[in-house]
Amino acid sequence: MCPFIDISTASYQHHLLYLHKRYGKSIVVLDNASYHKSAGVKKFVDSLGGDMILMYLPPYTPELNPVEGQWKMFRKATANMLHDSAGAMEKSMLAMLRKGEVKIAKMSSYLS
Repeated sequence: MCPFIDISTASYQHHLLYLHKRYGKSIVVLDNASYHKSAGVKKFVDSLGGDMILMYLPPYTPELNPVEGQWKMFRKATANMLHDSAGAMEKSMLAMLRKGEVKIAKMSSYLS
């Protein structure tokens, strides 16, 4: 897995490079986050010579983006919880996943 270092163009380019090395030619479906559409990301994808195509979801369509449902579940599960740090929150969320308190969406239904 290629974790994000932070939310930035450079970090996202690193993630796309990981995807390219792992899967080769691919189509990546994205939401409209600014770092997904930055000039740096477009230039990076162009440098791959057509091996990667970026497709964007229509704006304001959370029902098409499976991660939105995940965030909704995590927000509900973590409401009224206080964490000392982002790291503590991450550990708490991972524990919820392991215990089955929060489920990960199956992507296959979104790809058909």
